[in-house]
Amino acid sequence: MPLVLLFLILGGGAGGVSYAAEGAVPGSAFYPIKINVNEKVVEVLQFSNQAKAAWDTQLVERRLQEAEKLALAGNLATSTEGVLQAALKGHAKDVRDHVEALRAEKWFGDAEEIASNLEATLQAHGRALSQLARHDADALDFSHIVEDESNSGHDQYREIERQIIGTSSPEVKSAAEGKLTAAQNKLAEVRKFLGAQAALLATSTASSTLSAVDAQLKLVEDMIAQGKLKLTAGAYGEAFALFARAQRAAQEIKHVLEVRHDLKDELEDSLQDDDFLEKVFGHKKEDS
Repeated sequence: MPLVLLFLILGGGAGGVSYAAEGAVPGSAFYPIKINVNEKVVEVLQFSNQAKAAWDTQLVERRLQEAEKLALAGNLATSTEGVLQAALKGHAKDVRDHVEALRAEKWFGDAEEIASNLEATLQAHGRALSQLARHDADALDFSHIVEDESNSGHDQYREIERQIIGTSSPEVKSAAEGKLTAAQNKLAEVRKFLGAQAALLATSTASSTLSAVDAQLKLVEDMIAQGKLKLTAGAYGEAFALFARAQRAAQEIKHVLEVRHDLKDELEDSLQDDDFLEKVFGHKKEDS
């Protein structure tokens, strides 16, 4: 991980200060070191559009985690909220700009995956912030900003998806096969993560979480199965779309679980609400 290398490179007292700054939030003494030293050093080590986009996506998540940490403590004050909102918008725009550069270079698969991950990140944390409004009313306003950024990313993602589906048949077949592998790997990754968190979830106050996760992962499996049928039938574009949606759904489920873990299970179950089902799977509970 780049930040670990940063601490090793700095060493001694400087490395210790940089490490301590990693947990800082806006308003704390170490926060300028976090964003102006730690993150800037990592930024200059990213050379390709893929690497830059991946790092900017991490920066989006870091700002969202800071907002959640402050909201949970009831400290998302107007000044810190403004700082985080501006930073979030800037990082999200940087990701979308890198995605556009990848599209121009015809790296459609990389562009799709990065756009998908950004959307999943924003969706999971946006729902978390809306729930944290019971701790800090400003969190609800922040969640609306996150939703706006998510909608912008969603529009870009749909454009990329249409672009991939519209390419020549051999290219779409290859893209669909690659996306099938990616979706299966992401599903396995979520199941592994869930296994590591199962004991905690089973004893948590949100007892419905495990059953909700199982139900959503079953939908992911069904979507992959449908995609395989389309792939066999030669409907490569439809197969790609199904595999991509399955991968994105699995990624968002993992983000939700990670956020719950980081916030000590302060969130209500958000894996069964209509917004999650409609945006990720394309239907609401009554249609399932």
